Amino acid sequence: MRTNAQIEDKVKIGNEEVEEVEEFVYLGATVTKDGGGTEDIKKCLNKARGTFFKLVMRISKTQTIGQNTKINLFKTMVQPVLLYGCKAWKIIQKEEKRLDRFRFKCLRKILRIWWPQCVRNETVSGIINKISDEIQRK
Repeated sequence: MRTNAQIEDKVKIGNEEVEEVEEFVYLGATVTKDGGGTEDIKKCLNKARGTFFKLVMRISKTQTIGQNTKINLFKTMVQPVLLYGCKAWKIIQKEEKRLDRFRFKCLRKILRIWWPQCVRNETVSGIINKISDEIQRK
């Protein structure tokens, strides 16, 4: 795979030519020629949904676990699944909003904020950083 390459010569190792590909998997993350991470983001979102569902099934009805503990469990169990391979992603604003939407939805469920309560995302966002801040930190 070549990006921004001026020279179109074939790459050789010894006497063998190296095959050019449009995409490849590196440490579980799909790297594409255009740098897009859309498919990886969808895959990570689905895995994080599954992880969050399993977590919620175990802790949501429990009154003995406090909200701060539930949020910390979310940050340590779900968020790493969501952001796995994020270093290889080229994130556009649409995908960033999708990731933030998932995180806000999870936090609203943990905090028991239902849709009729009309709590803005800015209020909920005081608990966690924006997704772009989390990715830059990694």
